[in-house]
Amino acid sequence: MAADGAKSPVRQALGISMTDEYSHGFLINIYFQADLRDMVQGREFSICNIMHPEATGMLVAINNSDRWCFHAPYDPRAESPEDYTPERCKELIAKALGFTGLDIQILSVLPWEAAEGVAERFQAGRVFLAGDAAHVMPPTGGFGANTGVQDAHNLAWKLAAVLRGHAGPGLLETYEHERRPVARFTAKQAGLIAANSMLSLFKGRTEGTLANVLVTAMGYRYKSTAVLASDECEAPQDQPEFHAAPGTRAPHVWVGHRSGRISTLDLFERSFVLVAGPDGAPWRIAAEMTRQRLGIGIEVYLLGPDGDLSDPDGLGQEAFRLSPGGAVLIRPDGFVAWRSDGVTDDHEQELVPALVQILSRESGGHPAQDA
Repeated sequence: MAADGAKSPVRQALGISMTDEYSHGFLINIYFQADLRDMVQGREFSICNIMHPEATGMLVAINNSDRWCFHAPYDPRAESPEDYTPERCKELIAKALGFTGLDIQILSVLPWEAAEGVAERFQAGRVFLAGDAAHVMPPTGGFGANTGVQDAHNLAWKLAAVLRGHAGPGLLETYEHERRPVARFTAKQAGLIAANSMLSLFKGRTEGTLANVLVTAMGYRYKSTAVLASDECEAPQDQPEFHAAPGTRAPHVWVGHRSGRISTLDLFERSFVLVAGPDGAPWRIAAEMTRQRLGIGIEVYLLGPDGDLSDPDGLGQEAFRLSPGGAVLIRPDGFVAWRSDGVTDDHEQELVPALVQILSRESGGHPAQDA
């Protein structure tokens, strides 16, 4: 896994280029120490947009006390980072703050670019790109680190399944199929926020539609062979919706479990999970048979007034869109892989083929038999 940054030497060595490239401008990041506690006490902030004509920039709080970053516009065609001497930086910061005689210590001066870009491929043989090596975006929206974490979250369980012999290598190809479209959408959204925001440092192209921030961060939908979906509906752009549609995050609902209340999200991310309706007892038998045939772990929970997950008001059934005998299969990364209305005479014959496809298996036999 190459997670070696925006200039990724591994990506370059593999000859993988960046696409959708666009620059919103260059900036100088001046990291400095100055005691500003009295100035900001009671009105702490994350980012302050400085509009001073001789010191335009963004003041970013590190601890709202004595550590700060000042980001100033920078033109690499006309100047270099070496032109930003400690004396010049102190003068610039003093103007931006509106204070003279302030004790300012310059800790570092670094140039950076508010850029958009996505790798043309996220996989080259046994190598996978993740994080900034796979996609870069302006900081507006705060999506960059989140998107990198999502990459690892998506790939980790797939690597584990293949290395343990539970899945075929085709499952690893779904990493790029699922994550690259999300990265392209997210980078574009970060760029649109930059171009449309009050932050005067970022100006650029404005074509495109701004989505709800939660949609960008959480409301995307995966499409690949690791998702069995019967519809082609797109993810919403106004508000995120979590109703257990294949390819989306499994919904959160408070339910009763054993001696206390838990979120349905607490059930996921250890193995495959089958959430069934109150009449879904046959799914428990089918899951046990599937475990024996495929050699993989599947946890089963019946959701209903008297189920493993008590749901007296039916909110869970509504959120998961569960019929009394239906079931929803959740992947180890918490995303919905498949769902069934439960209208079948052979639950095992529904569940096994679904998992065989999701895991890119050659057959429905035990891994040892497949080998």
